Amino acid sequence: MNCKSCRKRKIKCSRTRPSCNACDVFRCECVYDAVPKKRGPKTEVLEELLKRIDGLEKRLGESEGSNGGGRGSKSPGAESSNASSVASRRPAAATTAREPAAMSPPNIPAPSPPPPIIESPITTGAGGGGVSPVAIQTPQPAPPQTDYRLMQRLVEIFFERVNGKPYTLFHERMFRQDWQEGRVPSYVLDTICAVSVRYASAHELGTKTAHQYCEEFAARARRNVDSDEPTLEHLQSLLLLSMTYYAMGYGKKSFMQMGSAIRMTLALDLHRELPPTHPSTPLQREIRRRVFWTCYMMDRFTVCGSVRPPSFSDRSIHLRLPSTEDSFLRGIPSEAPLFSETGIGFSSLGISFPNSNLLIDVVRILGRTIRYTQSGGVKGDSHFPWHTNSNLSRIRNELNTWASTRDLREGVPPTPDATSLFLARSVWHVIHCLMYRSFLPIDLAELDGNGTQQAWQMEATKVCFQHANALVDLISVGAMTPAIEWPAFAGFSLVTAASVLVHGVFYKGSGAFRKCRENLITVLTQVRALISVWSCMRQQLALLRRLYQAHEKLVVDWSPQKRPGQSVFHFDDFFDRYGGGFEAGHVPFYDAGESDTDLSYIGVPPVYTPSNLSQHMSGPSPPAHHHSQHPSNPHNPTPSPPQQPRYQEDYPFSPTTPQDLQFLSVASFGGHAYDFEAYNQSNQYQQSAEEVDANMVRDMGETERDPLLSMLAEMAERDEFAVGDGEREGDVWMGGGEEGTTA
Repeated sequence: MNCKSCRKRKIKCSRTRPSCNACDVFRCECVYDAVPKKRGPKTEVLEELLKRIDGLEKRLGESEGSNGGGRGSKSPGAESSNASSVASRRPAAATTAREPAAMSPPNIPAPSPPPPIIESPITTGAGGGGVSPVAIQTPQPAPPQTDYRLMQRLVEIFFERVNGKPYTLFHERMFRQDWQEGRVPSYVLDTICAVSVRYASAHELGTKTAHQYCEEFAARARRNVDSDEPTLEHLQSLLLLSMTYYAMGYGKKSFMQMGSAIRMTLALDLHRELPPTHPSTPLQREIRRRVFWTCYMMDRFTVCGSVRPPSFSDRSIHLRLPSTEDSFLRGIPSEAPLFSETGIGFSSLGISFPNSNLLIDVVRILGRTIRYTQSGGVKGDSHFPWHTNSNLSRIRNELNTWASTRDLREGVPPTPDATSLFLARSVWHVIHCLMYRSFLPIDLAELDGNGTQQAWQMEATKVCFQHANALVDLISVGAMTPAIEWPAFAGFSLVTAASVLVHGVFYKGSGAFRKCRENLITVLTQVRALISVWSCMRQQLALLRRLYQAHEKLVVDWSPQKRPGQSVFHFDDFFDRYGGGFEAGHVPFYDAGESDTDLSYIGVPPVYTPSNLSQHMSGPSPPAHHHSQHPSNPHNPTPSPPQQPRYQEDYPFSPTTPQDLQFLSVASFGGHAYDFEAYNQSNQYQQSAEEVDANMVRDMGETERDPLLSMLAEMAERDEFAVGDGEREGDVWMGGGEEGTTA
């Protein structure tokens, strides 16, 4: 039988003794007082037996009184023994008689999940050795209030920084009401705490670290989640567990939990609208929709960059898009359009849709791009890439239609759904990089010629670099926007942009790519900052290190004579040019703690706040490509006021010990890696933002010098760009981009 507390809350009980898992979470006493029905005599029979016992005891007392000189001669011990015997039988009978009332919920409100009322147990006897039946209903040990306060704090953090940014899994008002009434399962609370604990500060966690708390919450939730029973609560917990394991650096666990969530989503038919006759309320229907779209987007993000295909087919989805945030909060019926595999057509409808719908639509295009790249890209297409009927041209037309919904040159407004807009624009840039980076030449000499292929490849290279630079600029702005919470996909976006920028670093003979080196430093800095929140970013950092080394070797060994008649059009995948061996997926298939030749060089970087991160990136004089992003005067040396940090300085989430990123040092890159002397044709120098940053680094103490800034300083000292021809050639290459390519 279930314990008394679980029966009162109508939740599943683990039936473990001395205390079940739910009672451990709510810090209440676990009492197994259930009596099976139809096991004792009827109430009338018990009452008759009690009457007969009372009569016999009365007659026995009268007979003893007559033999011993009356009632007054009865000894106190006999009187107390008779009274105790009667009292010992009466409560048992009374409890059995009141059994139906005991099985029903009492009138007293449940004390959980609020802190239980601490009452001293009512004891009997002079020494207080016996406990009365009233004391059984009161928690005997006083639970530590810090545990409940921590749980309450983690729930607040969840709705502030996780829920709706960008994935919405719960309706806050409904969740809090169910929590107060004890209807929230314990495993849901555990998963919420597990995914939120990495945002808590060290003084809120006490003696344990965030990683230890996360391990405990995740392990307990995984034991209680029944993946064989499809329910909405189990699905929500599986999605949160997938996020938690990714944040902890467990790529395989994250992927497997995501797979279970996808199967449960299909089992619950969340990809289809409920019939109109279904008794669900509009709010319950909307929660079902948002849980599905969360699973849909996470499915696309999980397989992005890998050879694993998406699980959801767009043709099988017959569901409305999420409603507006106002309608969701008020619980009114949704008026959002149905999802379409060809796009929802924002411009044709002329209706303003929320940012979450824009994100879903661009993720749909991302799914088409994933299938395009996994099928071989240009080799798997029936037309040339520049043909209007090619798959690449169709994807680009959909991207242009999506971009026409709003001016992408505007900044990200500090609204509650700013994370969704930020992620949507990031995905838009990532799709362009994924499509066109396969056509990047290893050397600019490959673009010589007047044929259609060379002209189209030159245009593709220009577009690819435009979006890579714009993506870095966008994420740089997002790092200084407090309303944006870093999604896990941001790390993959950065590394995708870096795979393009690495080519520009090694291009010689054109000054148009001088911005690539600066943006590559920004990518490294941002990925380091993301490791403190998403430990799987170590895999992305290791991938970037291997990519840089492989491309350096490829450039050194490249020559037209070694590859006669072969071009990038002959490759099935972007990484084929490096000889394979790259696992470029967003979710890796190895854990961050496993021994790896690349991961062994990676340690936990110092955690950046938005204020000092912006100082490291821009300095007193921001670079030229940041002028349009910051409204403040770029020549004003006064730093911007510090913002509320989103990365805690004392946040010890990673299980490993901190150490420097050795592969980011200048020595490991090699002296010839950033050889820009080939660009200097007129022996003229220009004062660049890198030189300003280098002067700032030289003013710092040796103990405070960061490896990234050290590399930046040395590269700035060796940097020699031409002012004349290089800039004019850069205008030809990078100027006059298509609308919407800047952040």
